[in-house]
Amino acid sequence: MKTNCLGELFCLFLILLLFCLSGCAASDTCKKEYDVAVYGATPSGIAAAVRAARCGADVILINPDREIGGVISGGLSRADANNPSLVKGFAREFFLRAASLSPAHTRIKGRPFDTEPKFARAVFLEYIKESGITFLDKTRIIGVNKRGAEICSIVLDNPNGKKIFAKSFIDASYEGDLMALSGVSYTVGREGKDVYGESLAGVRENPAKVYRQEDFAEPCPCVGGNFKAHYLHDTRFGADISAVDSSGRLLFGVCPPLKEPFGSADKLVQAYNFRITATRRADIKVPWPKPSDYNPSRYALLLRYIQAHPGMSFEKLVHPGILPSGKFDLNSNGPFSTDYVGGSHLYPEAGYAQRESIWLDHENYTKGFFWFLANDLSVPENIRRGASEWGLCSDEFVDNGNFPTRLYVREARRVIGSFVMTQGHIQSGFKSPRSVAKGSFAIDCHPVRRFAHPEGDGLFVREEGHILSPAKPYDIPFEVLLPRREECSNLIVSVCFSASHVAYCSMRMEPVYMALGEASGLAAALYSSGSAKCIADIDFNRLASSLER
Repeated sequence: MKTNCLGELFCLFLILLLFCLSGCAASDTCKKEYDVAVYGATPSGIAAAVRAARCGADVILINPDREIGGVISGGLSRADANNPSLVKGFAREFFLRAASLSPAHTRIKGRPFDTEPKFARAVFLEYIKESGITFLDKTRIIGVNKRGAEICSIVLDNPNGKKIFAKSFIDASYEGDLMALSGVSYTVGREGKDVYGESLAGVRENPAKVYRQEDFAEPCPCVGGNFKAHYLHDTRFGADISAVDSSGRLLFGVCPPLKEPFGSADKLVQAYNFRITATRRADIKVPWPKPSDYNPSRYALLLRYIQAHPGMSFEKLVHPGILPSGKFDLNSNGPFSTDYVGGSHLYPEAGYAQRESIWLDHENYTKGFFWFLANDLSVPENIRRGASEWGLCSDEFVDNGNFPTRLYVREARRVIGSFVMTQGHIQSGFKSPRSVAKGSFAIDCHPVRRFAHPEGDGLFVREEGHILSPAKPYDIPFEVLLPRREECSNLIVSVCFSASHVAYCSMRMEPVYMALGEASGLAAALYSSGSAKCIADIDFNRLASSLER
C-alpha cells in the first residue's frame, strides 16, 4: 500500500515537472526577461537597440517588416540632413560608415551622408551582429499584457503566440502598433488650429503660400538649396485643370468639393510614396516594370497636368537627387508625381492584412506611374524618351525585383504625452534644458487631398494639405518620447512621438528618428539597471552626459 502511494506520488511529480517544462516559455515563474525590448528594426529601432546593448543591457530587437533598416535601406538614400553639423552620435557614425562603402570617386561633394540602399542595409546588419542583440525577423505584435501602468510582456504572431518579457519597451515602428496596443493616448491626422494655437494646423486654405528661397534662414532643405527646382506650383496645379472626364465623372484620385471649414481637424494623413533608386547607367539599368493591374485612367490627371505645362520634362516630374555610383533617389516633385495622394488615409489604423493591400496598391500605382510616362503614346514624345533613359538599378533590392522594399510612411500615429511639440517650438528655435536631440528641417507636409473646386461653371482640381514653411534649429526634450506616466511607466516611443501634426512635419526626418532612438536605448538601459519606478524618473543628468548633442 505504501509502495503504491509512493509510486503515485512519483508519477504525479513527473507530470507536474513535464507540465512546468512545457509551459516554461509562457510562465511568469520561468520566463526569459530582457532588459530592453525594441519593436521595429527601423533606423531608430536599430539605434536604440545598439545603444542599449553598448550599455550592457540584454536586448531583443523585433522586426515586423519585410526588411530591416526602414526607409533608409528601402530607398531614401539622400539623407534628410540640411545641417550636417546637427547630426551626431550613432546617426553620424552610421551615415559615414555606410557612405564610405561607395567608391570614393563617385561620392557627391558636400553630401557626406548619402549612400546606396544596399550599403545601408549591410551596415545595419553589421550593427545587429556586432552588438550581440537577440533578433527576431518578420514577427509582428498582436497583444500587450500590462500590470497597472507597467507593460509586463508583448505577444507576437508566431505559431505559438510567443510572449516577450522585458523591463522596458521601445516602440520604434513607423506605425506605433506597440504604443497603440498598450492603451496609451494617441492621435492620427491633423489637429484643428485652436488645439495648440497653430496657424498651419487643420484643413489648409487654398491656395497655399509659395515660399521663396529668401524666406528660409538656411538653403531650402528639401533639395539641398535648389529651391526653385522643387516647388514651382501652387495648389491650383499651376493652371485651371478640369476635375471631371468627358462623362462628368471625377478623375481618379480627385474627391468631391470640400465641406470642412479651413483650420478644422480631421483624421487624414499626408501622402506616402516609394523613394525610387534609379539610374541612367546602361550596365545596371533595368526597364520600368509594368504592374499587373496597370490602368492608364489612374494617370488621366497626370496627362492633363503635363499638357497644361508644355515645358514639362521627366526630371521635373520626379526630382532626381544625385547619389554615389551614378544612382539617383527619385522623390515626389510638384503637384503630380510619385506621391499617391489620398491613398494613405486608412493605413495608420488598418490591420495587417489591410495594410498589405494598401502597400501593394501604392506599389502598383508607382510602377504604373513610371510605365505610363515611358510607354503611353498620349504622353509627349520628349517625356517618353526621357523616362525611358531611366530605370531601376539591377544591384539594388535584388530580392524584390529591384523595387524598393519600404513604403515611405511619412506619418501615422502620434502618442500624446505630457509634453507636445508644436509649430511654435519649431519656428521659434525652442531651447530645452532636457534636450536629447536637435531638429532643423522645414515644416514639410506633402499633399493630403486632391479635390474638385467649383469655380464659375466648372469643377477644377485643387490640392489641399501641403505645407512648406521655415523652421529654426530647435531642441527636442526627453519628454516627447514618453506617454503620460499614469498610462504607461516603462514604454518609450522613438518614432511616433508626442508632437502635433504640424511639428511632426519637421521632426519626421530619419536623422532625428535615429537621434531619438539612441536616446531611447540609453534611457531604457538606465531604467532597466536602476531603481526608478517610471522611465520619466531616471537620472536625466546621466542620460544627457552620455549623449552627443
